[in-house]
Amino acid sequence: MKRVLALLLPAALGLAALRMAAAAPGPAPSVAPAALPAAAAVDAGAGDDAGAGDAGAVAVPRPPPHAPRRFLAGFPEGDASPRPEPTAWGDAEPLAVSRPRHGCSTFRIREYVRITCVDGVEDPSRRFEASIYGARVIGGSEQGVEVIAPVWQAKRPPEKLGVDIVIPVRRGDRRAIAVAEAIPVWKAPAPDEAVRLVISETWLAGAPGPTIVLE
Repeated sequence: MKRVLALLLPAALGLAALRMAAAAPGPAPSVAPAALPAAAAVDAGAGDDAGAGDAGAVAVPRPPPHAPRRFLAGFPEGDASPRPEPTAWGDAEPLAVSRPRHGCSTFRIREYVRITCVDGVEDPSRRFEASIYGARVIGGSEQGVEVIAPVWQAKRPPEKLGVDIVIPVRRGDRRAIAVAEAIPVWKAPAPDEAVRLVISETWLAGAPGPTIVLE
């Protein structure tokens, strides 16, 4: 019996050693480091000498330059001149503003600018959807700003409702004017009000001339 145990014991110990070897984790596989992306490569080299060129750096395109601001020329400075009579606007010269708007036209007499905006609805069935009915200064000085009646022309038809605004343009101006429109509401006692467009008129210190933007 002792002889049998002596023979079986080494075999059992050998089998246990094989099982422990199979259960033990093996060495981690060798993996090559992944290449850094282009952006990381550029950041990693940011601390290097600025004079050393990086052949692998990716050139980032710059955004296009902004369009130059269009200043209006020919506006007089100094003391204010007398305000034009409403009938004089019939012979006023057109003025090309810094940014025009469809449905609006601009004219100038000396330092005074008239901006006329009309609905221009060609379809009579849509004339009651929204119509221009007034203007309001929402920023800057109200001094000299006036809404006048278009006495220099025949009466406008219902589909051509609009507003005529006269602005004195002088150095130091910074003002914004909202052109309002009325929107009929079904069975409502009064229409809703909305903003059709905003007129911006500025003549900043140091600028060669004013800018007038309709947007």
